[in-house]
Amino acid sequence: MNNLKLISFVLALFLVGCGEVTVSQEEYDSMVSEKDLRIEELESEVLSLREHIESLESKTEEVNAQFERFESENWRDVVPDAESSLNELNTEVESYDEYSTY
Repeated sequence: MNNLKLISFVLALFLVGCGEVTVSQEEYDSMVSEKDLRIEELESEVLSLREHIESLESKTEEVNAQFERFESENWRDVVPDAESSLNELNTEVESYDEYSTY
């Protein structure tokens, strides 16, 4: 008998807690607008990171190309170009310090 009362009480509490939550159209529009704005911000960040990655890849390839020149050219001719390429790569890495900390 006590179990039946307890079950009835729990069921009643559950049903009372299932009331509908209403959101006005204005609140809904505001939430959608905030979501859309956040999506735009994240898409912009992704685009910026992609450009940074492409630049890093390009500058890394340039550094590799300069060091490959050591095999066939005089080191005195290669060192200034290699140093310049390394400086450009380092500048690119430092320009996105917040993403390059990994």
